[in-house]
Amino acid sequence: MNKYLTKKLKNKVPEEVWSGRKPNVHHLKVFGSISYKHIPDAKRSKLNDKSENMVPIDYHSTGAYKLYDPKAQKVQINMDVIMNESEVCT
Repeated sequence: MNKYLTKKLKNKVPEEVWSGRKPNVHHLKVFGSISYKHIPDAKRSKLNDKSENMVPIDYHSTGAYKLYDPKAQKVQINMDVIMNESEVCT
């Protein structure tokens, strides 16, 4: 509720009015887009793929991403992820 705009704030979020500077949203990503989770060398052989297609669904408290694996239908947590925000899962 603290992030919603009100008429008294004149197009500013409450955090910006309170602190005097705009909040940083650079780390936010588009959920539902295609992402690629890196597979470490120890868990793959020479000719296997180096990444798996995943769908980001949330942020984890450690700074990692919660990713949904559509093949295994499971949720995984990983920090080593590359996001392709121009492609969205259908």
